Parts: sequence; structure tokens; C-alpha cells
Amino acid sequence: GEIRTNERQVLRESLGDGRESMMLTMPAAWQRRAYATKVVGFVPDNPRHGRPAVQGVAVLLDASTGTPRLLTGAAVLTARRTAAMVGLATDRLARRDSRTLGLIGTGALALDMILAVSEVRSIERVVAYNRSRDRALTLAERAAIPTEVVGSAEDAAEAADVLVVAT
Repeated sequence: GEIRTNERQVLRESLGDGRESMMLTMPAAWQRRAYATKVVGFVPDNPRHGRPAVQGVAVLLDASTGTPRLLTGAAVLTARRTAAMVGLATDRLARRDSRTLGLIGTGALALDMILAVSEVRSIERVVAYNRSRDRALTLAERAAIPTEVVGSAEDAAEAADVLVVAT
């Protein structure tokens, strides 16, 4: 009862040539403490131009004064929230003796996913697959847990005690 949220609002805009963009707003209220919202723009073809597909901001306002208390980029917040949900799901659903994390997709969310799952299980090894092998190798270099890059999604799934699909 302390936190209320409204349904996410989506506005779509035609950009011509079959292209579309969206603005999404996600408001919430923390009883007598704060209001917050995340506003993001989603432009699917941005990555072809070297830009993230999703960009935006999150703001936290003091409920009693309206004073802004936090303004931050939405990308980090989104990655951490998504990873937190994966950690929660792992905690509730995965065997306690799980030691190998299979990861399909090694993009922007991958490191946060590894950290979240490692918080709730004693992960000793990550087995990762990505369509771009170079991106998977970059993740393997950055991960704090030994990470093996495999040649297919099936290989990652077969080796995994816990499987995260982040595509």
C-alpha cells in the first residue's frame, strides 16, 4: 500500500518510410515521500546510427514540497531494475546448488544480469552466447566471473543451471 503506479503510457510517432518512435512514461508514488517517473524514447533504428535504441531520464520529486531530489539517466536505472527482477526470479525459481549461469545475449544488460544472479546463487562460471562473437568476448573480458564464449544458444542453454535470455 505504500507504493502506487499507473499503467505505463506509450505515445507512438510515425517517422515516415515505415519507421516509428515511441515515448514511454512510467510514473509511481511512494506514499507521503516521493513521486517518480521514468521517461524514455525508443527509436528502433538508432543503433544503426551509433545511438542507443532506448534513451531517457528518471526524476524523483519530494512529495511534500515538489522539490526535485534526483535526476538520472534512465539507461542505468533500467538495466539495474531489469537485473534485479532477474535476481528475484532466480532466487525464487533456481536450484540452490546452481553454479553455472548461461547467458544468451551479451549486450548492455549482461554485466548487470551476471551480478544480480551472483547475488542470489554461488555462480562459479558463465557460459555466454551472442550473435556477435566479438561482443561476447568483450563481456568475457569484463566479467568478474570466469566466462566461456560458446558457439550457439543451445550450447549456452545445455551448460546452464540458470539461463538468462537478454536479447
